[in-house]
Amino acid sequence: MRVARAFAVAALLFVAAAPVVAEDDAEAVRRVFSAYRAAILAGKGDAAAALLSRSTYAYYDEMRQLALRGDAASVQSQSLVNQMQVLMLRLRVPLGQLESLAPRELIAYAVDQGWIGKQSVLKLQPGKVHAEGDVAVLDVIIDAQEAGPAFSFNRESGAWRLDLVPTTQLGNAALELAARQQGIPESEFMLVLVESVLGRKVGAEAWVPPQGRPAR
Repeated sequence: MRVARAFAVAALLFVAAAPVVAEDDAEAVRRVFSAYRAAILAGKGDAAAALLSRSTYAYYDEMRQLALRGDAASVQSQSLVNQMQVLMLRLRVPLGQLESLAPRELIAYAVDQGWIGKQSVLKLQPGKVHAEGDVAVLDVIIDAQEAGPAFSFNRESGAWRLDLVPTTQLGNAALELAARQQGIPESEFMLVLVESVLGRKVGAEAWVPPQGRPAR
């Protein structure tokens, strides 16, 4: 997906062009990541959500609104990663909670339910920090090897906050490739993918927003 490739290229260009951030800011960024990692591993949703950026909250609220009201065309116009987010929210979160939860609460709920996987951060350690103004990129270390830029941070009201949006989109290219390899339409591929995660059959009605479904 263009979004994923754009972030990967932009991150590399950013790292090449930007100076290494001042050490106090670098340590602050690393502390935020380490605290987020610890919260995910401990399943502490409130603690993890409190470390995220306003852009992350806005993204999850957009996904929530699409899960509630987006028709098939609206959802399918999104990246495959976003489609996955929308369908999982639609099929996992009870309607009443999906309608009432604020973005930060929704993220905390997802962590508490174990939907933001521990495996995604288990082997990661914070590495170098590169910054320009109020944006920073964190390199990660995996099994004692430098693995390059992986997480973006925004400075908000003097504090660094983790922006999950670019990282979230990085998996999109892999999903597009998998859909092509299976030789089926992306809409069908998404239902198969969701079925594999949920462990139950998911029909085409998943594309119908719950707020638009007739009452039974």
